[in-house]
Amino acid sequence: MYGAASVLNARTVLKLFICLQTETQSLKPTPNLLTLISKTISCTPIQETALSIALLNSANPDIVRVAETHLKSCLRELIESYVESDPGSNVEGSLNDVSPEFLQQILSLISYGKHTTYGLSDQTYERFRHQLCRDFPRDRVPLILAPLLYAENSEISAEILKINTHSILQSSIMKTSWSNLVVEVGYTFTATLDDCRNHLLKVGGREITPQDVAKIVSSMCLTHETLSESNINLQTPSAFWPQGSSDPSGQKSKDGNGGSSASENTTWKPEVLVQALKEVVPNLNWKEVCLALDHPEFMLKDRAGLSLLLTIVKMGMQSSNIGQNFPVECLYQRWTNVEGQLSIISQILKNQDLYSFADHIYTSVSLELLKTPPETDNKEVASWMSLHLVDVLLYIADHANLSEKVMKIFKVPGALCPDILFLALLQINPPMTTARQELFTNLVPIFLSNHPNAGTILHHAWNHSTFNVTLRPIILHAMSDWYMVGEGDQSRLSRILDVAQDLKALSNLLNIRTYMFIIDLACLASRREYLKLEKWLADKIRDHGEPFVKTILKFLQRRCPQIMGGKYNEEQIPKSAQLPPETLSTILNCLQACIGNCTPEVAEM
Repeated sequence: MYGAASVLNARTVLKLFICLQTETQSLKPTPNLLTLISKTISCTPIQETALSIALLNSANPDIVRVAETHLKSCLRELIESYVESDPGSNVEGSLNDVSPEFLQQILSLISYGKHTTYGLSDQTYERFRHQLCRDFPRDRVPLILAPLLYAENSEISAEILKINTHSILQSSIMKTSWSNLVVEVGYTFTATLDDCRNHLLKVGGREITPQDVAKIVSSMCLTHETLSESNINLQTPSAFWPQGSSDPSGQKSKDGNGGSSASENTTWKPEVLVQALKEVVPNLNWKEVCLALDHPEFMLKDRAGLSLLLTIVKMGMQSSNIGQNFPVECLYQRWTNVEGQLSIISQILKNQDLYSFADHIYTSVSLELLKTPPETDNKEVASWMSLHLVDVLLYIADHANLSEKVMKIFKVPGALCPDILFLALLQINPPMTTARQELFTNLVPIFLSNHPNAGTILHHAWNHSTFNVTLRPIILHAMSDWYMVGEGDQSRLSRILDVAQDLKALSNLLNIRTYMFIIDLACLASRREYLKLEKWLADKIRDHGEPFVKTILKFLQRRCPQIMGGKYNEEQIPKSAQLPPETLSTILNCLQACIGNCTPEVAEM
């Protein structure tokens, strides 16, 4: 329906869609079906013709027969009204009001002696062609109409393209994106070197830019296998050239139509594209092509797409003698199409046998502080030695719709090499973004769990000259959260106390607002003689009042249920979790001292 659908407005398309939903199910087409539909939805003559042409591709043979019959009458009437119209007139709903693509559809149906099939006399057909040639002179004819209007000399030279660039660009075919054009032509675009070269010359001339090439490559990477599986009726060179004639390169194809057999073209041929570009655009800069991948249509969805991209770029770089591999610095830029940028980065990380960031590191994470060096011989680990990789992922994560995907990617180094990732986050320049804070929060608990580089990492983070103001609260709350998740596990509490003492951060930690945690921590610290529990409790009760007192009572219910009147089972509370008598006595004395200032509700607890 390419071309045909474009002449129908949105309201009409919606109506047609509803009508055709039952096409292959319960619809019993009658000879006057399309006449009734056209009248019902008030089609103009051009829309009526477009509908008939579109239905020629129906899967229902009965619908096709009805469309063919109806087209013979409406197409004849449309063409006759066009040739009878005054020169220069532009009546709405007539052929003066359509795109070159739709005219190409009509010409393909009636050219090469087929006009009589649609009831057109030789005289009417010749007048029609003559009038189109008048409206589209040879030097300004849209490219898709040239083989049909000027078949005797349809080769449009690069010089004409250059001279008439402005007028040609006004045609709809030039407004269509490279991506659409490549997909419409299909795999025959790279069937042979001649095919590819001629497609490039006819549409782009010799002024093909790196941006154009990037769009061609992007389209190929997205459709490396889907075109052959789809139901789209892709146009091939045979749609533009008469049966048995030569293609623009002057060569016959195996099917006799100037193009390669469709059955032989099941995917793109990168070597053909690169060689054709080398001949058409010998000074093409492939690094600029890679930079130009930052366009709205770029996206990689699978390993095969990545492989095709890397192959094309490698061949292109080699043909230009400027390198062997994909220039990774292009991926470290700040892209506008961040979703496309993330797609290629994630595919590379999943397929490191094809390409690895570990082999292309510009600024490496400094590991001099670490006592136990990570296993950087593993490429999956070594990739995260690239500060640029971590930096660009943080940039992408700032986009709300991609944050979750980026954080999922960061889970890999978080599990494999958290020390490398943590140091990378410290060594990248500010600002402290939301994503970076979240990563720090997720990583700190790993180093609380006796990681071999825990002491070095946490000490460096706590005393970091740039980020310590932000990192210290993160570390403190990570300790609290780790304890709470462990449901009061005393081994975790002991580890937290050791780390806090090493960082000289115990006083900071005991000032956070997770009361249950700091009460338990203070009890352990007092047993190690790091603080005087009685004074600490008295100060907290004075500062925080009843909420803190209530938490002390809940703490006693959990750790000493026997004194709170609850059922007590020694197996429920391990010996290590039981409060020593002196600690319990201190807590009870503090509660007794403040009970007179509490409400009756708290006093009764």
